[in-house]
Amino acid sequence: MIPLPVITPNSNKQLSDSSSLDLIIRTNNNNNNNNNNNNLFGFKPFNSNLTASSLIDRSRLRSEEPWRNTSDKNHNRSFSDVLPTRLLLSRSRVTNLAVMILTGICLVSLYLNLRLSIQNTQLISESSSDLSKNSGRSNNLGALPVPDLNNSKLRRLIVVPGHAIYLGGVVRSESDLTSYYHYYDPRNWILEPYQSRWANLSIRTFISHIYRALREASVDHQSLLIYSGGQTRQSSNQTISEASSYLRLSHQLGLISDLGLDPGRITTEEFATDSLTNVLYSICRFKEYTGNYPDRVTVVGQTVKSSRFRELHLRALRYPKASFDYITTVPDESDRIFYKPRSRRTDGIDDIKDRRRDGVEQEEKSFRESVEGERKVYLDFERDLYGCKTVLRRKRIKRNPFRRYIPYSDSCPELSGLLKWCPKNGVDIYPNKLPW
Repeated sequence: MIPLPVITPNSNKQLSDSSSLDLIIRTNNNNNNNNNNNNLFGFKPFNSNLTASSLIDRSRLRSEEPWRNTSDKNHNRSFSDVLPTRLLLSRSRVTNLAVMILTGICLVSLYLNLRLSIQNTQLISESSSDLSKNSGRSNNLGALPVPDLNNSKLRRLIVVPGHAIYLGGVVRSESDLTSYYHYYDPRNWILEPYQSRWANLSIRTFISHIYRALREASVDHQSLLIYSGGQTRQSSNQTISEASSYLRLSHQLGLISDLGLDPGRITTEEFATDSLTNVLYSICRFKEYTGNYPDRVTVVGQTVKSSRFRELHLRALRYPKASFDYITTVPDESDRIFYKPRSRRTDGIDDIKDRRRDGVEQEEKSFRESVEGERKVYLDFERDLYGCKTVLRRKRIKRNPFRRYIPYSDSCPELSGLLKWCPKNGVDIYPNKLPW
């Protein structure tokens, strides 16, 4: 117990002077002892000396020392004072959270779109640079396989231009595939009107081209045989090209196996629509198939077209005459297919002999018509060496009813300029460098 002083009326002044001071000191000491005991338990002591006057003095001191006031504010700033936190702790915190999430998503999306746009711009510029370096070459060629090692050794190109489409007909029995009538039946072919007038003679001519070309390829093991001709007939229903029909006929006739010819040395070119493109596109197809351009070109075709190839097409392509051959055939050559000492080849031989005796006059008439028609085409090509104007251009359009796109500018970049060359006067020769 702390003894309290006895206050009497006569001692008021004394209390106010000395006793009151002694009382305050003893009280403060006692409070300090109590505070020390409380600190043992981790409690912050209560400052009993904080009076209104002391609080006022401290407030005045802070106002007089602004640096202290600012420091205290920053030091005493709580987590709830941060702006995003205040937004989330407000009454509309769900709405504010959604707005913040959407804003973040928009920023991320904007960043990704900008990044993608920059990357696309770089890719386009790089692609344009590559295309200009490769003369318009497309990156789609990266999907092509490497040419077979054996094919890369091939040096001679043998071309058979297509003139009609062999449908194959309905094969009812094995005898149909070994019968003369099946292959020479006009109902199994799509012929032009002028060909239909001499249907049997025309078909025999086409088969003679196939037979002679296969014989040439079987002798020269460094040759590649290419049947050339596109989907030139509307009635073919987009399924058959001239080239593919010739190849199928070769297999059905059994000539490939009979001659011991490697099927890997036979392929097709299915975009050509005239004699010039038969040669030019076949050269490109040779490049696609082997990886090289041919050292020598041989065309197996009709006798009346020999001058067109030798005098006009070679000049337009600037191809050396010493590296070019043109082999002609006669319709009778196709008949040799059925003169083999095998029973499956004998059907129709007598009919062939009869047609030989009775068809001489027909062959003469057909030949005269062919010569007259060839003279007109020759003059057209003489005025339009590259077939890109007037009559010849209209023929090409008509013979491409299914709007096939020519791909050789990509696969043969060295010939891209030649493939697109179309002089204004029709006769100027392509001036730039060529692989041969």
